[in-house]
Amino acid sequence: MGKKILSLVLVALLCVSLFAGCGNTEKSDDAQKDEQGKIIKDDKDSGSADDEEAVELIYYTIGTPPADLEMVKEELSKMTMEKINAKIDLKFIDWGDYGSKITAIINSGEEYDIAFAAGPDQGDYLGNSKKGAFEPLDDLLEEYGKGILEVVHPAFWEGLKIDGKIYGVPTKGRDIAAPECWMYPKELVDKYDIDIDSIKTLEDLEPWLEKLSKEEPEWQLMDLDQDTHFHPDHEYIIDDSVPAVVRKGDDSLIVKNLYEEESVVDLLKTLHKYYKAGYINQDAAIKPTSGLVKGEKVFWKQAQGGPGADAIWSKDRGYAIVSSQVEEPYITTGTTREAVMCVSSNSKHKEKAVEFINLLNTDVDVRNTLGYGIEGVHYELVDGKVRFLEASSNYAVPNYSLGNLSLVYLKEEDPDDLREQIDKVIDSSVESPMLGFTPDLDPIKNEIAAITNVTKEFRPALMTGSVDVEENLEKFNQKLKEAGLDKVIETLQSQLDDWKANKQ
Repeated sequence: MGKKILSLVLVALLCVSLFAGCGNTEKSDDAQKDEQGKIIKDDKDSGSADDEEAVELIYYTIGTPPADLEMVKEELSKMTMEKINAKIDLKFIDWGDYGSKITAIINSGEEYDIAFAAGPDQGDYLGNSKKGAFEPLDDLLEEYGKGILEVVHPAFWEGLKIDGKIYGVPTKGRDIAAPECWMYPKELVDKYDIDIDSIKTLEDLEPWLEKLSKEEPEWQLMDLDQDTHFHPDHEYIIDDSVPAVVRKGDDSLIVKNLYEEESVVDLLKTLHKYYKAGYINQDAAIKPTSGLVKGEKVFWKQAQGGPGADAIWSKDRGYAIVSSQVEEPYITTGTTREAVMCVSSNSKHKEKAVEFINLLNTDVDVRNTLGYGIEGVHYELVDGKVRFLEASSNYAVPNYSLGNLSLVYLKEEDPDDLREQIDKVIDSSVESPMLGFTPDLDPIKNEIAAITNVTKEFRPALMTGSVDVEENLEKFNQKLKEAGLDKVIETLQSQLDDWKANKQ
């Protein structure tokens, strides 16, 4: 599956202090008090929001801080004060800064309650969970998050487990198995009557690339960049910087070097052939990853997507896009961890945080305020669908990271059955035999660092077809061995074997 999560991907998070009673009603002698004499629990009236001291939850999430953030925070807090007696201090950290800033916040001990987490450079769900920065949520979810447990697909919980515990709440309704899709301009598809659903491999593309190179010279035929990679039929165990893989659906879980697999070698040769023919952009190996460029004329581009993606990509491109799915939806441990909401282990309001996350998974008004802003200011509902108003640009946030997407109003351009389409994809997804496996990287952390550097040196050129495969692949594999890939594969194989033997 293609890795890039451009702006194209249809393409995560909580807490309560001890019950500190400062309500306006008088308390009986049954009330328990702390050392300062404040009521912390009333046996006659426990659990009532009116009897709790209001708290403020600090919530960090990813995305460019919107201009109308303060306005939306105020509206959101009105709702949450009424529902769970908590205000929400919502803080967005820009995309490129999120990983470093949330790491600094965690390491400094700065107080916060909820944080978005994903991969190593976006909050590091795995790393921060293992080092104790995030709170295990199993018991809290049972008591304060029953609504979450009811709506989230069971595969998410399996994939989120680390040493048997759950440390975050996923975004329900996102593409748990976001398959690789190939996008095309509708203009050319219609003009040449191209059956895009029949194009499943790079080799299938060749007749069209050859034809369009002559007929449509103003179009860039294939758009690749330095982060492009293909790994058909293989699943990474760690991530794409370490080419230790297992074949998809292989219950034996045999670990191999991706770049010694025959199918991958053949794919690299095809890419080099296309590069020499001029089908691939000549700057691909050094081109930074970015979102779609409006108006840029590109025939073929890969992305992860799903139902509704064409509308997003068309908006980003500025012209109509159609796409086809080139692999079956496949649920892995990694796909379950791409948008998670975590609770700080240092939070003083853990229960209340889970209550808030529960609202984001069960309450339509709270969820849409967080995702779209204020009705009548940023959007209006027309026949039950969102029509954006002029001020909507002042509150544009990444909805995929903010809770249950099934609660989010459809946009005017969305098909009426979009939710059903998404559910169908999720229900038809195949679960990886490694779902829930989390490797222990400590014994091989030095080798992983060395292998990552080697991958950065060789992969961009090989995966974009920019260099001769025979010459460079041999050098690549040799350097991977020197960096310790054999030890990594042996260690991961042993861990997988133990995990499989003990899996219930």
